[in-house]
This record gives sequence, structure tokens and C-alpha cells, in this order.
Amino acid sequence: MARSKAEDLLPVEDALRLVLAEAAPLGDEEIDLASAFGRVLAETLAAPEDMPAFARSAMDGFAVRAADVAKAPVLLEVVGFLPAGRDAAGIEVGPGRAVRIMTGAPLPAGADAVVMVERTQPVDPGDGGGTAPPPARVRILAPVAPGENVTPRGADLVRGDVVLEKGARIRAAELGALAGVGRTRPRVHRRPSAFVLSTGDEIVDPASSPLPHQVRNSNSPALVALLEEAGARPTGLGIAGDDPAVLDARIAQGLSGDLLFLIGGVSVGDKDLVSDRLTAAGVRVLFHRIAMKPGKPLLFGRRGSCLVFGLPGNPLSALTAFLLFGLPAVRRAAGLAGAGLPEVRARVTETVRQKPGRTWYRLARIALRDGFFHATPVRSSGSGDMVSASRANGFIVIPADSQGLEAGTEARALLWPGFGIE
Repeated sequence: MARSKAEDLLPVEDALRLVLAEAAPLGDEEIDLASAFGRVLAETLAAPEDMPAFARSAMDGFAVRAADVAKAPVLLEVVGFLPAGRDAAGIEVGPGRAVRIMTGAPLPAGADAVVMVERTQPVDPGDGGGTAPPPARVRILAPVAPGENVTPRGADLVRGDVVLEKGARIRAAELGALAGVGRTRPRVHRRPSAFVLSTGDEIVDPASSPLPHQVRNSNSPALVALLEEAGARPTGLGIAGDDPAVLDARIAQGLSGDLLFLIGGVSVGDKDLVSDRLTAAGVRVLFHRIAMKPGKPLLFGRRGSCLVFGLPGNPLSALTAFLLFGLPAVRRAAGLAGAGLPEVRARVTETVRQKPGRTWYRLARIALRDGFFHATPVRSSGSGDMVSASRANGFIVIPADSQGLEAGTEARALLWPGFGIE
């Protein structure tokens, strides 16, 4: 029995499994902390010491013995002043005594609690504020329990506790954590190198004035930006026309990287040369044609350590194929978990109809309202309409066996990189 065209198309889930099976983290390197933002840790970091390394005051006030103020109000003799950053050596709180203390200062010997300044009253001249000396005596107006208003040693981390796990993306908070434990040369995964090549005689530079039979190259700038955001080091290889010799030379250059993305020329037309030229260059094609729309002609393969993606030439098709398959491969190569786009359940605001057969990744504007995600389909004239993508921030996923979705029903929604809550 002859196979139908639909049977020749690889399901999306199977294709993604193949991509992630081929992708793997690259080598690692040690870099300066100042260069670490956005990188991925290649090691699990443990705290080298207790943090904080000493018990410290959590309030401005007076360090006391809780037992001395249990029957407040009481009068205590003030025997010292401890601002943050000063050593507490030589200062001790004995019976009936207190020490004026500032937030972050080490708790002096003998003290086990801090009374906040608002619950005290100076008795003698001087209030301890600014450069003025502390009062000679202070009236404590309220009792405190042992440990009250004190941050104990090791409250944040005990020596050996995990600070950051291997595979963590280093954001601002992670930079602060690394600096806090003195890790100024973290070991991170190498950023994958990625080459981007647009193909086709009809493609011209965005700065050009295209003839009626030509189109500007909108794919490469978008793809380079997505690769940079994903943690890769992208390089544009320009535009290769439908000349096998030129295409071969550009492919050879692109295969020197960790990933190569070719755009256009992967369908079955007479001038769709990419598949044949990749095979001639020694690329092992692992799949070609996916049961999805847009993006059906997607090709994936590898040669040596280089992963190769042949993306469709239509802008929405190229964008969709990259976000669903290229992005997880880049993330895996950069040392991240390799997960795809974040997924939520969203209420569809308008009815969407489709002819069953392929999973449809429908452009959508996704917003959070009243505690629920809502997905509004974005109007598009077709897979060549890149401008419509600028109005979207995600996809509604319409299953291949479905005839569509009714307004008000819940559906899978995928959020694009940089998604912002609206």
C-alpha cells in the first residue's frame, strides 16, 4: 500500500527527541566574574565558609542579655558602641550592661539579643546616633527573647552548603552570590559558535532596494538576535545564491562551528539545493520534513561535532522551526537543560479552525489577566508575513488531529524568549 504524504512527516515530539539526543554541552572554561553574566555554570559551587561568619545584629539598638530585660522596663549601663564593620574583640556584655549596636555589627560576647532602638530611652546625654557618643545608661522599655533581632552565624549558608548548582544560568542574583562567596573566576560552559547563512537568488541585503522578484533578508537578523539571546556566539555568513559552488564554500565555512543554520532551499523545488549540498559535504541527515505548520520542510543533521539545521525560507516558518528545535539545541550545547519554550495553559479568546494533519503553532498575543493566561490569535497573511510576528509573543498549539479550538477553551501556549507579563 502506498504511503500518504502525512505518513512521511515526522511527528514534532519525535523530531525534538532526535535533536536533543544529538546536542550535548560543550567544554568549559574559567572566566572573570565581570564577564560571567548570561553564562552557564559548569560546576556545582559550595560555600567555603559559614555565611554570615559571625552572629550579627539585625537591628539598630542595644545588645543585651535577654535575662536582664525580662522584667522591663529596666535601666542598663552602656559599655560600648559597635557600628557595622568594627571588630567586637574586647567588648563584653555582662550582667546589667548593654552595648549600643548598629545593623550588621557583630554581636559582642555575653549578649544574646538586641533590643531595637525604638524600644529604648536614653537616660544621659548623647544618643549614640551619628558621631555622638552613646548614652551612659539606657532604659529598656520592652523585653526580648534570646536570639531576637540577631542573625546567627551560618543563617544564610553553612560551610559546604550548595550555593549554585551546575547548569545554572548566571543572572544578576547569581553574580551577587558568586561575589558573596569570593568566586571571582567561575568555571562556565563554553558558548557554542553558530553560523547563519541565508540562501536563494531572490534574497537581497536589507539595505538594498529589492526588485519586484526579490525580498530583503529578514531571517538572518532575527535568527542572529535569537542565537545571541540564547547564549551562542552567532556569525552571519551573508547570502548565498543558487550556485552550488558558492553554496559549497559557505557550507564548508559554517561546518567549522558548533551549529550551522541555513535558511531557505530545503523544499523540493528544482532550485532547492541545500539538502543535496549538505549531503555532498558529508552531513548525515537525521530527518527532513516535520508534521507541523509552519515549518514542515525543516532538515536536521550533523557532521562531526557540528549540528546542522536547514530552516525553511519563509520567515514565519524559519522562526517557528528555530524556536521549537534550534533553540533547545543551542540551550543544550550552552550547558542548559535543553528545555524548549516555557509552556502554560491559556484561554483562547477567538475560535480558530484548521484542517487536521499537522500540529499548528499559531501566532498569538499571550497576556495574564485576572490570574489566568489569555491567548489572542494574531492575524497573519501566511508564513511569509514576518511583520505579524512582531505582534506576537508566543504560540497557541493546535493538535494535529484537531479541527481547531473554540473561543473560551483552554489550550497549550508556548511563550517566546523575552516574554513579558502584560
